[in-house]
Formats: sequence, C-alpha cells, structure tokens
Amino acid sequence: MTRKIKKAALMLAIAVLCLFAVSCMDSSDAGDKDLDWQGADASTGGTTGETDTDDASTDDDSTTVVSTGAYVASKGRIVKTDGAYFFIFEGDYDYGELVTIHSRSADASFDDLATGDLVEVGTDGSIAESYPGQMSVYTLEILEHGSVDDIDERAISEIESCGYDVIE
Repeated sequence: MTRKIKKAALMLAIAVLCLFAVSCMDSSDAGDKDLDWQGADASTGGTTGETDTDDASTDDDSTTVVSTGAYVASKGRIVKTDGAYFFIFEGDYDYGELVTIHSRSADASFDDLATGDLVEVGTDGSIAESYPGQMSVYTLEILEHGSVDDIDERAISEIESCGYDVIE
C-alpha cells in the first residue's frame, strides 16, 4: 500500500511542477526590453499595437517603422546570397542588425531583388530570436535599385561569417 501512495505522491509532484513551469512561460518577465504587441523586441524595428491609420515612429538609430493596419512596415537594404535573402534595417549598421527574410505571400516576391536594393517590407512585427534573426515578409516594395556598394562592409563580413556568399 505504501508503494502506491509513494507513486501517487510522485505523480502529484510532477503534475504540480509541470503546471508551475507552464504558468511561468505564460507570464514571462520581459526584463528591460521594450516589447511590441506580439512580444517582439521593439528596439529592432517594431511598433506597438495594430492601427487603422499610418502610425510612424523612429527609434534612437533613426530606423523608421510604420504600422499600417495588420502589417508593420520597415525600410532597409537587401543582401542576396547563395542561400538566403538578408534584410538590413535602414540606419547606422550595428552588429546583429540583419535578419533573413522569408516570403509569406504573393505580395512579397523576391524574384526581382538584388543586393543593395532599398525596400519596404510589411511584416507581422516579430523577429525570431535566432542568429541571424528571421522575419516573415507579407508585402515588399522596391523603393530604389542599389548595388553591393550600398551595403555596409561590416554587414557583408557578418553575412559571410555565417557561411553565405553574397551575390552582387
């Protein structure tokens, strides 16, 4: 009989620990980060909230992002590589301020993109916390064509250190 009680007590303890772990994940502490409406780090280019009208904001590095309805619009430069497309947020480049982008709709075709193009992308505002970061793109507009000369050499070096070859 005591064996059954010990087993039941152990099962109860495991269940309590699982519930505690789940409750900790649901109420995660954001720390000092400024999070956007989906929990993404707003300092990397997201605005807070979903709006019906254009709502522009500028962060400390002069990166402009605009929330237009369901998407967050960000401007930046494209780097085309042998295995991915990278997006570098407009403004002064700092290590880690590039993300790989993935098309999620026909309105975000990468067919005509070249390294150095200035684009505006519409995203859901979230960036995967991987290295490099990853961002889903739902709309894309080429604002001006560019070249590899428009890309900061530090960004090129960072991309190449990830194992990609830049296509000029």
